[in-house]
Amino acid sequence: MYVSKSALEQYETDDYLLFDFFSDTLEAFHSTHPDYLPAVDAIDLGKNGPKVGEQFTLEARIYQDGRTTPPWGIIMGYQPVDKEGLDENHESPFIWVYEGVNIKYGFGSGDQRHYSIVDSVILNRKTWYHIATTFDGTNYRLFVNGEEVHNTTNFAGKTPYPTPVRFIGGAHVGHQRGRFFGKIDEVRMWRSAKTQVEIQEKMNDQLTGNESDLVAYYPMDIDNQYVLDRSGNNYHGTMIGPVVKSRYFSDECPKPDGTMDCPYPTIASALEDVRAWDRIIIREGRYTEFIMKDGINIEGTDYTWSQLDPDFGGPPTNTITIEPYPNETVVIDGSISINVDWEPYYHNGHGFFRAILDSAAIADEIQRPFRDVYGVWINDRYQIPAVSPNIKNPTDPSYGGPNDHVPGTHWEVDVVQSDMRYGEGNEMSINREYGLARLDLLDTLEEWAFDPQNEMLYIYADERFIPSSTNVRIRVLHRMINFQYVANMEFRNINFFGGSLDVMGQNVLFEDCKFEHLHDITLPPFRNHGPLCAGLFSWNADFINCIFSRIPYVYSLKIQGARSLVENCLFTNMDWWANPGGGAPGLGYVCRFVTFENSKIGGLGGSSLMEYCRIEDFTDPCDCGLINRGAHGAPRSMTRYNWVINGPGANGIRFDGGSTGAGNRRGDVHHLVTAGNHRGMRLKGDYH
Repeated sequence: MYVSKSALEQYETDDYLLFDFFSDTLEAFHSTHPDYLPAVDAIDLGKNGPKVGEQFTLEARIYQDGRTTPPWGIIMGYQPVDKEGLDENHESPFIWVYEGVNIKYGFGSGDQRHYSIVDSVILNRKTWYHIATTFDGTNYRLFVNGEEVHNTTNFAGKTPYPTPVRFIGGAHVGHQRGRFFGKIDEVRMWRSAKTQVEIQEKMNDQLTGNESDLVAYYPMDIDNQYVLDRSGNNYHGTMIGPVVKSRYFSDECPKPDGTMDCPYPTIASALEDVRAWDRIIIREGRYTEFIMKDGINIEGTDYTWSQLDPDFGGPPTNTITIEPYPNETVVIDGSISINVDWEPYYHNGHGFFRAILDSAAIADEIQRPFRDVYGVWINDRYQIPAVSPNIKNPTDPSYGGPNDHVPGTHWEVDVVQSDMRYGEGNEMSINREYGLARLDLLDTLEEWAFDPQNEMLYIYADERFIPSSTNVRIRVLHRMINFQYVANMEFRNINFFGGSLDVMGQNVLFEDCKFEHLHDITLPPFRNHGPLCAGLFSWNADFINCIFSRIPYVYSLKIQGARSLVENCLFTNMDWWANPGGGAPGLGYVCRFVTFENSKIGGLGGSSLMEYCRIEDFTDPCDCGLINRGAHGAPRSMTRYNWVINGPGANGIRFDGGSTGAGNRRGDVHHLVTAGNHRGMRLKGDYH
């Protein structure tokens, strides 16, 4: 299967909305994300949303392909809550998916709720269905793909209560909040009952928006966080969680098929069709993509997902491989290029460059709302979020040491812990009222600041790196990849840049890959939520022959799971910020042949077996260790044949203690060299 971003030019696109488990930031499933409650993707058309009248037609195109299907999935509708003085008898006209294969449709007349459930009318997965309901005052019909599949006259003479059809895809208020998992497109609401011929005539075409009796029309065009009503009645909706995706087509290629003539234009589109044993071969380029998948290469399997189960994992089979075309370079990139006009600007005695960002264009590229800026690069050179006290660019070389001040290095000026700003409830925040990258902190070379209210980006540019319309990239999202329940997949020779990753599965391999700028201080740390506070969070994945660099703040890496391996990898210049309660990377269940150098945060650990590793030049003063065995990392661990060098403010190795049975026993250490550290070894606990 070939992927080529240059193929975007050969395809036309048709957008739809994807409703799924994930928040629109890709950070986590809704149920574990602190900013999404209730945990439902939805389009909210507002309290004054469209009302369809006494006779009406509702239409939508839907597609289901998820690993799981909710028992109730709202396509459109709204059931009011009692506190509004209304109840389910006042429900707007609605269409629901019931138990994945049935359609429930109805309305409330004020004194009663009327509905029908039609069984087994949308049986196929990965298939687009056109669903329509019409009510003419007597007949209440359901059409699937233009064919009438049900009609009832039980509600003849009833008048729908004038409650607006407020939600599409899920509801955030009301008695029924069923969520739909899948794709929705071409939502139409009419104040007349369309005939079967009228439905068939237009169901596969886009409307002009000028049709008579059209109340609201959503071809899924967006303007930042808004879904636009193209009927002219301005019932625009607010996106809460869903994201925009595209179908690709042309006269020569009705759909991409992965051949050289009809390649997939994006990695995400290839993953829609990937099957066991497939090789996804990516042509040269920088792929700005934000990919979320719940379930890859598990269709038709009965894998156990408990890592303590003896049947967990097993030998890799049916493996999917993702790799570049031979001798070509591929970057999966969480940053985007911005084409803006820069102008000089003077503030507090300093000369900057500033530009207004086009939020609609950014939202169109990232396929979800644009809310903030989290990182800036000029010609791939890292720019520092405005911070106090000032530091030199931390991506400069770090040879020498913190006391040497070698010109041209990170240590040319003192690197100190930066003041952290706190928001409400003493929680870490980057809100401009409290946090970093604010204009009043912008006062030294290579810093940047962003004013989200005016969408203005400021850069205090070094004369060697002057911003232009083509050389600036910004990070606007936390996650670029979130794969849950993935089995037997390999990534080879891929570069990952400017966005974080969350991968949970079994028999997942990253080999000969590079990881850079996955995390930073500007991103909310979500201190007590592992997947949200790491540049890379993986569960039972292996990393072999990889290079990691420039992944600062909180937990840069959490490589976890009883079937995880880190082997023959280099970690360099990983961290430079003060760390508010986080820690150094966790490097898998087995960690061997690893070099970890030139970083600020101490406490490397997490591995049951750590051997043949060199850990050198840690700068943080702390009662931690360059190798750190916490209360649950020490028991029955093996630490051998390691070199721990030059951590002047830390222990070479530390074993934590704790109460009896708290995981502080029976750790083995042998053939360990520790030199140039504050203390060589600090061993607590029993029977080591």
